[in-house]
Amino acid sequence: MKKHEFLAKLEKELAKLPDHDEIIAYYEELINEALSSGELEEDFINHLGTPSEIKYKLSRDDSFKDNIKTKKNVSARQSVSVVVKVLSCALYIFGAIILFAIGLGLITTGAFTIFTSIYRFVVDTMTISAVFYYIFTIIFKLSLIVFGILIFVYLFKFSKQQAEKLQILLAGKLNKGDDQG
Repeated sequence: MKKHEFLAKLEKELAKLPDHDEIIAYYEELINEALSSGELEEDFINHLGTPSEIKYKLSRDDSFKDNIKTKKNVSARQSVSVVVKVLSCALYIFGAIILFAIGLGLITTGAFTIFTSIYRFVVDTMTISAVFYYIFTIIFKLSLIVFGILIFVYLFKFSKQQAEKLQILLAGKLNKGDDQG
């Protein structure tokens, strides 16, 4: 029996049950998961039992119905968890790009403008206030360079930590997939 035929017969059998939509959705998801993990459609559906057997189990066993509802809630939580992880990864990448641009901007601004300040300090004849101005300008521009370097160091360390966490997470997911298959 094929999936669509099975689900149509199951829907016909369960039409009078109050939760029939949830139960149909559960079995459809169950079949889809089995097919995506490489099981043969007809073999898996035969393993589930006939629609009348499923109706009988549902009418006699409340825990069976509870298991279906629990599975549905777990599946929804897993979907939300995956979406949150993907969005946080995208947000992290966006933030890293912005921090990289800020750090690079600070370093290049400080480096290029410090040379003009040093040149003016050496070449120009100036008053004592101009000397202090150029000294403080040089110090400020050096601090821009240092701040930009600190952003790069932080970004590198944080990226390394996040990459390790992602690697552990992916290894765990792959191992779960290997255990199920």
